[in-house]
Amino acid sequence: MHLLLRLAFLFFSLIVQCAFSQTIKNPAFEQYKAEIKLVKKFSYSDSAQMYVHGKKAMEIIKKNKIDYLEAEIKLCYANYFFFQTDYKKAKKFYEEGEAIATKYQNDTLGNIIKVKYAFIEHELGNWSNSKKIYEEVIKNSERVNDTTALIEALNGFANLKEIQNKSDEALELYNRALTIADKSEQKFQFAYLLNNRALLNMKLNSNSLAKKDLLKALSLSRQDRLTGNILNNIGLIYMNEQKPDTITIKKTDPIKKQKADSISKHKIDSINTQKIDSAFLYFDKFYTLAKKSGVPEGLVVGLLNISQIKALKGNIDEAILWCDSALKIAEEHQMIFHTAKILNGLSQHYIKKKDLKAAITFANRSLAASKKTNSFEDIAGSWNLLSQSYSELKDYKNAFECHEKFKLFSDSLFNLSSKKRFDELQVQYEVEQKEKTIEEDKNKLAIVQKESEIESTRKKIWLILLGSVAIIVCGGLYLRYVRSTKKQQEIFSQKLIESIEEERSRIAKELHDDIGTNLSIVKNKIVINTEKGDKQLFRDLTADIGSVIDQTRSISHQLYPSYLYKLSINEAITHFLNRVEKDADLNIVVHLDDNLEPHLSPARKMHLFRIIQELINNTIKHAEASNVKLEITNENNEKIIMIYEDNGKGIQSGPNDGMGMISMRERVKIMNGKMKIGGEGEKDEKGFKISFIFSVED
Repeated sequence: MHLLLRLAFLFFSLIVQCAFSQTIKNPAFEQYKAEIKLVKKFSYSDSAQMYVHGKKAMEIIKKNKIDYLEAEIKLCYANYFFFQTDYKKAKKFYEEGEAIATKYQNDTLGNIIKVKYAFIEHELGNWSNSKKIYEEVIKNSERVNDTTALIEALNGFANLKEIQNKSDEALELYNRALTIADKSEQKFQFAYLLNNRALLNMKLNSNSLAKKDLLKALSLSRQDRLTGNILNNIGLIYMNEQKPDTITIKKTDPIKKQKADSISKHKIDSINTQKIDSAFLYFDKFYTLAKKSGVPEGLVVGLLNISQIKALKGNIDEAILWCDSALKIAEEHQMIFHTAKILNGLSQHYIKKKDLKAAITFANRSLAASKKTNSFEDIAGSWNLLSQSYSELKDYKNAFECHEKFKLFSDSLFNLSSKKRFDELQVQYEVEQKEKTIEEDKNKLAIVQKESEIESTRKKIWLILLGSVAIIVCGGLYLRYVRSTKKQQEIFSQKLIESIEEERSRIAKELHDDIGTNLSIVKNKIVINTEKGDKQLFRDLTADIGSVIDQTRSISHQLYPSYLYKLSINEAITHFLNRVEKDADLNIVVHLDDNLEPHLSPARKMHLFRIIQELINNTIKHAEASNVKLEITNENNEKIIMIYEDNGKGIQSGPNDGMGMISMRERVKIMNGKMKIGGEGEKDEKGFKISFIFSVED
């Protein structure tokens, strides 16, 4: 007879954390966390230390006015007394915690405390009260979608159904709670629910399903008490598996039968030893954790199950001693459910010891305790042990009557119809899990495909970005090339104009200094010799040579107006226009700003003068104009504006792109200026107007 460790109350410490998840982080709260951690630790074993640290935590709460945290301390106290089976004190602290939860409108915590009430009623055998509370919490939790309280209520209700021998309903509740825990990703709850469902399967001899659930629960467990309980229950599976299969031999072949019996005995001994040793290994690990926590239930379970190992190994007296220790703790803490199982275990040990009177006494005591808990499993076990005891005493009448009662309760425990319903529920859950796995695989595949699409899109974006960068770089390089070419062209144009000016200057000097001088000498010689020869001939020669000298000087001045550097810009322009007005029969009106000279370098004076020369030249050659107007102004010492107008034919076919106009454009660029031809592009426009704007040099 051994105990299954079910988890209906282990959930406590994590629930409190959930209920207070929105606490503000500050130094005071950090101090509180350190103290409450110790309170929780000692709530499993040491009440004195629990109260010491609880008092410190309360002082921090009062000092910092975080009163709502007091509920957590109350729940720790209640937890301690529940595990000590002092349900009266446990209920008192639950009520105090519930009052705080109500005050601060913490519905989750309130529902969880109600579940604790239900479990106390459950342990005390008040099943109808327990059932009402579970149903109320389930309804309220579903209404507000409180999965934390809902899972615990479903688990507690399933425990109750299991004790009432309604295995199919219990399984349905466990499966429902497992589905919720899985969807809400509550791994701890999922693990302890797997443990509880495994125990139900063990009870119904479905050890393979139970083992599967327990191993999965063990992989998820991160809490010592849960881990210990799972280890204990895995040990129980090995205990159940220690019975070998029987071998059927034909009676007609005694030689083969004798040989098979020998093989079978060797196989039985080998299997028993292996399974029992494995079971003991798990029980020992659990008992070590139980002693560490000091929780009575854990100690009772550990002692009873190790007692079974001792009995299987033939150490009956040791087994009885372990059972006696378990019984002492169970009776001290009024653990009726556990007491019934321990008494059945003692009865079993005394049957093996052939102390049948003691066996009957302990079986009857177990039967009385089992009737209080209404556990069909324990009642059936007690009747079976009584039947065995009476059979050993040759009291076949009592043995038969007890066996009939054993069969009655065994059939009630798990009849054929409930077995069918139970199997249906188990299959239904397995199908749901497989469908869920398939759906998860589909989702994973969809995610992989989506990630692949995203990766493909990302690559396309990178290609587009790289292409864009390449285009931008190439475009930048091209613009740089164009600008560089343009700059080089401007530099070339500037140097070309400068070269032209230099060449004009050189030619003008040669015309003036060499040819002009030589012609003057020739003229003087002719004048000197006029009286010696034909006077008329010499007069004509003198006139012709004088004309050539004047033309040479005119060409020289046009090529290089030296007076530009001897006179101011205003005087040079006026001098030039006076000569043009005289020679070309033009009426020229000039307005020149007096403040031009300080803002024009020699080079700029030359460019400005050449532009005016080119404009006058175009007017004389092409415009057929009679009037010309030239205006140059200095606007606030910021820019120089020049406007040139004539009343000629104007521009008939768009801008003039001849050499003269090209030369003007280049000079404007050199001076960083702007040029605008008025009426450009209008065929019927009469006259010509052009304006220039140049920045002023400092």
